Amino acid sequence: MTNIKQDTPNPEVFISYSWTSQAHEEWVLQLATELRGDGVNVLLDKWDLKEGQDKYSFMESMVTNPSISKVLIICDKKYSDKANDRKGGVGTETQIISPEIYGKAEQNKFIPIIVQMDEKGNPYLPIFLKTRMYIDFSTLEKYNSNYERLLRIIFNKPELQKPELGTPPKRIFEESGNHPVINRKYHICIQAAESGTKILSGALTDYYKSIIDILSSFIIDTKIKDDIPFDEKVFQSIIEFQPYRDEIVSLWDKILLYQNNDSLIYDTTHDFLENFIPFSLPENADNFKFFIYELFIYLIAVLMKHKRYHAVTMFLDEPYFIRDSRNPPGYYGSYEIFYARIPSIDVTRNKRLKSRRMSIIADIIKSRSTVDIISFEEIMLADFIIMLWTLVNKKQYAKWYPRTLIFFERFKSFEFFARAASHKQFSEVKELLQIKDKNDLIERLERGMKSHNTTNVGSFGNPSNIPKLMNLDELDTI
Repeated sequence: MTNIKQDTPNPEVFISYSWTSQAHEEWVLQLATELRGDGVNVLLDKWDLKEGQDKYSFMESMVTNPSISKVLIICDKKYSDKANDRKGGVGTETQIISPEIYGKAEQNKFIPIIVQMDEKGNPYLPIFLKTRMYIDFSTLEKYNSNYERLLRIIFNKPELQKPELGTPPKRIFEESGNHPVINRKYHICIQAAESGTKILSGALTDYYKSIIDILSSFIIDTKIKDDIPFDEKVFQSIIEFQPYRDEIVSLWDKILLYQNNDSLIYDTTHDFLENFIPFSLPENADNFKFFIYELFIYLIAVLMKHKRYHAVTMFLDEPYFIRDSRNPPGYYGSYEIFYARIPSIDVTRNKRLKSRRMSIIADIIKSRSTVDIISFEEIMLADFIIMLWTLVNKKQYAKWYPRTLIFFERFKSFEFFARAASHKQFSEVKELLQIKDKNDLIERLERGMKSHNTTNVGSFGNPSNIPKLMNLDELDTI
């Protein structure tokens, strides 16, 4: 017995059946008894029809009474025959039930229960119930497997709940022809990540290929002569790419939530970035330069959010093969390839609009920081981490000036480093920056700041701000 405990009132259920045989009557009585044991207030003629009562009035009251939530119709051959011929009590009930079924909009009150099949394996159902969905109790095995289903129907607690109705995605109402890539491939990746199936690597590769395939639609044809300034075309292209960026970042977040395999996310995403690079190499590909620059910062931000420090190191330490048509067959370069000058935005647009902004690129990144899963402070932290990793680990001159830090509060430390005042949290800094201890960090940082010209690090001033941002004095002191 299931013994479901309910806070709601016990539902009232009437059982309609034929007195086919003593064994059949005992079967009905057993079902009614089991249902009552599970909190269903079963009304049955053997219990509730008393001497002196009119049996037809009793039947009518059971069928039409609004307090009766369900009527279980036990269908065997005899019940079906009597119902079709309108004979006996079953025939009378049929005349009462039929108008209720055909004349009422709410028709789930009457539930056929099949207890007998014909020689062809078809259920015995009276004509007035032929089109109704039924529950099969024709064998002991089916009784046991479907009893729980019947109980859930009575208590209106189906095993499969209808999902809540969502909000239509805004992108389908946009006039732009560029929309996020094939949602189906995105959802296949999510499902593979959640279920842990081995197809995730292939599904992710296929998804990335779809992104690469749509990039050609973002190429700006500089041969077209019109009155639209080039910087405006770049800016509009950046806006149109945002839904794709949001989808990619969301996918990274979901995969990292469900998967612990850093190699999987690294291998497929590293290839994706390599395939993206050629679009950003032409002189007038400023929109692609921005796309890949912003995406790389978001990638590091999402990895930091999920504490995948080893993966951060992999993306910063391993080289990228750059297929450049101007220098075939290609060559290897570092992550610096993602940090590009975008003169049409930071110079031309700044002057044309008389913005007098320190970095229009930083302004755009901040204004586009609309993905709920990553805050703008996490983006600034990722931007700073890339530069810091450069200072600590790059022996030769390298460039990565964190543009977004123009918005970071001066004389403040990032929370990630503020927490690293504790010895336990400092271990995360060690893993991220690949250092032995605090002294090793200080030595390598000082050497890096001398060789990498940190006086030009964005807008946050002089090199003394770097130790403050990373809470250097307080690291590993608790």
